[in-house]
Amino acid sequence: MFSGILSIISWRTSVEIVKMRELAMKCCSRGKPVPIVVTDSTYELPQQGRIGDQLFFHWTIRPKNVTAPAEAAHFDSLKHYLSQIDVRLFKLTEPEAVLSVKIMEEERPGLARPDHWASVIRWVQRFQAKATKPFEEMTEEEKVELRIFAIMTGRHQSSTHKDFHQSSNLVDFLTYGSREALRQEVDTRSDPANYMVSQLNRRLNKESVTSPHIIGLSWDGKFTGDLDLHVITPRGNEVCYNRKNADGCRLDFDANVQVGEAEPCENISVAPGRYEVCVNNFTRRTHRSPIPFQIVCRSVGQPDQIYEGVWGPNRRKGDKIHVCTHHFSSTPKSPEELELSEKASRRTLAQAADWDSRVGVPKATIATVESVEDRGMLLVSPQKRSSTAPLSPSAIHTANSSGSAVNCSFEQLLVQKSQKKKEQFLSENCRQLPSTFADVVDLRKRGRHTLSVNLRDHAPGYLVDIATNSPDVRKCNLPAPCHYKDKFTPPHEQLEISNARLDNSWVKVGRENTASVCAITQLGTSYFLALENAKLPASDDFPLGSGFYPTDLSADYHRHRERWTYFHTQLRPSVVTGSRPMIGCFLIGEKATIYLDDTKLTVAV
Repeated sequence: MFSGILSIISWRTSVEIVKMRELAMKCCSRGKPVPIVVTDSTYELPQQGRIGDQLFFHWTIRPKNVTAPAEAAHFDSLKHYLSQIDVRLFKLTEPEAVLSVKIMEEERPGLARPDHWASVIRWVQRFQAKATKPFEEMTEEEKVELRIFAIMTGRHQSSTHKDFHQSSNLVDFLTYGSREALRQEVDTRSDPANYMVSQLNRRLNKESVTSPHIIGLSWDGKFTGDLDLHVITPRGNEVCYNRKNADGCRLDFDANVQVGEAEPCENISVAPGRYEVCVNNFTRRTHRSPIPFQIVCRSVGQPDQIYEGVWGPNRRKGDKIHVCTHHFSSTPKSPEELELSEKASRRTLAQAADWDSRVGVPKATIATVESVEDRGMLLVSPQKRSSTAPLSPSAIHTANSSGSAVNCSFEQLLVQKSQKKKEQFLSENCRQLPSTFADVVDLRKRGRHTLSVNLRDHAPGYLVDIATNSPDVRKCNLPAPCHYKDKFTPPHEQLEISNARLDNSWVKVGRENTASVCAITQLGTSYFLALENAKLPASDDFPLGSGFYPTDLSADYHRHRERWTYFHTQLRPSVVTGSRPMIGCFLIGEKATIYLDDTKLTVAV
């Protein structure tokens, strides 16, 4: 093991060169571990000359003089990481990053697969201990020393530094909201059953891919072969890296192993039809090792179809593997409508007079934030807008005729951008964080904290006010909760965790995919979050329900339950113009993921 590793890669004065040579020779003569790694191919031939008025010399020590051949060969195989490692060192040597990695090591023994993370955490902690200060505060010589130390330590196979690639996960974990959230995600990523599928899901989420039908390819980043996904459409056209669009299909993202991706994956969004799926190895970089990979064929509302394959060590590049033939069915456009049975129809006719007088023609209207607040049901009300708050895009557009208004808004936006809050580290988040959603509500009440959700973490839902002739038709006058269990069926009460997800048809959001929470209420034990700018979707993907549940009826109206339930799918709820509708999501299950002041938290519900 090196007592210290130093390499000079930029021009130096002759005095510095002499001092470095003297240090190297002195260490060698005393039999100490060699502190310098230099190989024949690391640098150009010795040169000297002038750049402006400055005389320069080039480092000329050769490996046979100061570096053991085995160490020189080791560095030669990994030196391409010199161009990639600075960003990793910058992120992992900040003081809070050091504390956050310490928390990861404290949690590691309790993980499902603790050994999976032992080596990479040990590697990171070793170069953190050597750094003693943030990378950005180091001198150039100190930076070079840390680069070489990081590259020459840790696990490696051939020209692949395994710990470097796996440490990208640790960078992701740095800003997790709590220890519980950390443990959950760490176990998910290390689960062999879904490791490659999980890395594809993370990339799909990052790229905001929402296609109902996808074909994805993923493999382990330790294999640096450049696998490519090829899909043959029903018309016989091919979609791949050099033909990204054909017949309604598109390549959403392509892996680039040249930049050292830890989780390489590719995805093609497709239309309904029959597809041939192939994998090619465009540039063979991993020799003498098979490359296992997974193909995921996914349709909304259906379980994933996973096909596994291996690119053999002796297979030539360009010799594509035919992995599977997969057929994607058309997405159902509308649910099956509820129909009254013949017996129920006769009973309904017999009770028509009672229905007409006591129930009448029921109406369903999306409850508004204002109406719920008037009833004293809001736990958190919408924050009042400050008179100095930045103008909204629509307000800026309206104010175009006034130059002062536009300029003022632009200056405010600049100030807002310059004051953008830096994302907090895991160590900071763990010091004082709300552990339950009740704590979050309390914080939101006491101060101007922002609360938002990622649409992909939650299922859509809304609250409905139902109007009838008699006020005693329902057991209570509370809004009826409508929660989606499945995207293509009408919503029902919040009884089960849903597999439907919010999307842009409910709330128009940008690439961040997050929406602000404007109000919070509680129905029974379930919290409901109303979202800013939410609306009812116009597509058939989410058929609407109107909150007519037989369990809500008073005892005197149970004989009308079939007719009452019939209205659930036949009556589209209306929306009060100019109001804030109670459309958003329920927090279902034992845990929920939310963002408090842009910090991701997993809290008990």
